This record gives sequence, structure tokens and C-alpha cells, in this order.
Amino acid sequence: MDFRASDLVRFGRVNWYWRNSLVPALDTDTTCASQLRVLGNPHSAREAARDAGTREVAYAEVVAVDPVRLRLKTRRIGAGDKVAVVLDSRGPVVDGEDVTLKIRAGSFKFGQWPLAPLEEDEQTAADGSLIWDPKVPSAHEVGDQIVIAGAEWLGGTFKSGHEIAIGRPPADNQSGPDKDCTEESFVDDPDNHQYCCQPHESREAGTSDWIAEKRAAGEMNPEVWPPVIDMDQFDTPAAGTPTDSTEAETDMTVPSDKTPDDVD
Repeated sequence: MDFRASDLVRFGRVNWYWRNSLVPALDTDTTCASQLRVLGNPHSAREAARDAGTREVAYAEVVAVDPVRLRLKTRRIGAGDKVAVVLDSRGPVVDGEDVTLKIRAGSFKFGQWPLAPLEEDEQTAADGSLIWDPKVPSAHEVGDQIVIAGAEWLGGTFKSGHEIAIGRPPADNQSGPDKDCTEESFVDDPDNHQYCCQPHESREAGTSDWIAEKRAAGEMNPEVWPPVIDMDQFDTPAAGTPTDSTEAETDMTVPSDKTPDDVD
């Protein structure tokens, strides 16, 4: 925005290649935000656990503590799945004094986190509970309601057995300003900076010149090239466009002084 290079002012009209290239970046950003909310916000964690559309987060009840046994409140997660506790009776696990955080180039790496695979045994058939034996002890009491999340959804696990890594969204490296761009970069070297930090007004001026050349060559003659009509009116409705409140209703009353022959 400092370089006035943001085409978001007319996002509906920017180059299709740039828009398509941002789809995975926006998806990654949304996933990261959801994961961090579940880790740090108790309300978001409980909401995700209750949401039938969220397969990676669920409620669990502690039915034993030596070893820890969990009875899950969902069929979306079961034996063989590696899970991490994100919320217990003390609050978000991320707030624990022993939990570590390393901010890396591509992720937020948390350590000393209680996580382990869920395992079946003879008791599972009797009460449906599963053994959960984390490498990092997690203090629970029988009857506690906790929120767990799939370790793979939280960025996977490491050989240490106590680490997870939330992926950090990458910067736009297709059409966004590079780290070396300055406000003078495009003026000094327009050929190499036309896709990263070209000011928006410069890009608009170039488009206007291109349209003027087409018109001068007769390539945009309305009789040859009909004007584009935006039927969806994505940006701004045209003045005078009928709406539900202004469009007149058609009179469907049958005229008393006419017959079908008159109408035909």
C-alpha cells in the first residue's frame, strides 16, 4: 500500500493469473488463523469441538488418569489417530509455563506439548475409552472435559514426540512487492518491477493508453466489437437498474372487453 501497488482497489478486474495464484495463499492464511484460534482462544476451541463440520477438533472426557484414558465425544477421531490437548480445566495448553515457541521462517513451532496416539485395549470394548499416553505429562482429573485436536491438522509431529508446527502463510511472491523493492524501484527499472511494485496509477495509465491505441486502430468500434455488458454488475449497479422494490409488477388481469381472437 505504501508503494500504491495494490490492485485490491479493483479486485474484480485484476489479472486472472494474479487472482488464481493467491487462492492457495488465502487458503493457507485461513487455515493458520483457524489453528491459532483453536490453540489460543477457549471459545474458539469449544466452538470448533461442537461444530459437526470440523473433523479435526473434538471433545473428550477423562475417565482414568493412570494411565490416561479418554472417551471421545465424536466418531471423527479414533484409535490410531495422534491427538494433542488444546484446552483443559486449567485453560489453553499454549499458556502453560513449560510450552516453548520457536518462530521459524515457515512455521510456529511449539514444544513440550502433550500429544500421543490413541490406542485400543481390552477395556475399549467395554466402555469405549482409549489409552492416551503423552511423552509430556498432562495433569488431568477423572471427569474432566477437554478439547483435543488432530496432530496432523496442527502441522504434523516430530521424532521428539512433543512438538507441533503451525505453518506460517507465505507472502505473495507472484505479484507482490519484493523485500528489496523501494518507492523508486519502478521508476528506475520499470521492466523488472512492472509486476511487483508498479504504482496502481501507472498501471491504469498504461491500460488507458492500450485502449486508446485499440480505438485509434478501429479495433474497438462498437459496430464491430459490441460493448461488454456486465450482467452480474459485480462492481457497481448501473444507475436506474430495476430492483425488487422498484420494478413494476406486470398487470395480469384479463381484459373484459377482449376475446382470445383480439389478442391473437
